[in-house]
Amino acid sequence: MALTLALATAGCGSTTSTTSTQADHTATTSQQSPFIAQANAICRQLNAEFDAHKPASTSVREIARLSPPRAALEAKTLEELSKLTPSASLASDWQQILRYRQTLARELAQLGHEAKANNVPAINALATSKKHVHEKLHTVATGAGINECGEIG
Repeated sequence: MALTLALATAGCGSTTSTTSTQADHTATTSQQSPFIAQANAICRQLNAEFDAHKPASTSVREIARLSPPRAALEAKTLEELSKLTPSASLASDWQQILRYRQTLARELAQLGHEAKANNVPAINALATSKKHVHEKLHTVATGAGINECGEIG
């Protein structure tokens, strides 16, 4: 159970779903600010990458295999997101979103290290922490209308 949680919260699967059509994205994007559209597009690309490479199991070995490349993707995405400039009304939420995503990237890299060391208690602690950060990220991002950035894989 705990390892399933670790995979689900590692950006190695998700408890939330962003299934929608391209028409939905186009219609929604046309009603958004350019900033929100750009942020959502960047996060949508990350989510698609994660969705395209689902875990084969919930084993520690699978966490060790998937965490490093996913942490690298998360870091690359964070770098792209950091280049965007939000409107003044979104600046505070945006900085919080970036902090949460930075925490998730750092914890995802740490999760990979702990899985390689077969440190199940540390994996479980990180999984719990990541779950809470995911929840906070989702709340802030959806509240700001940056829905794709509130989803993880």
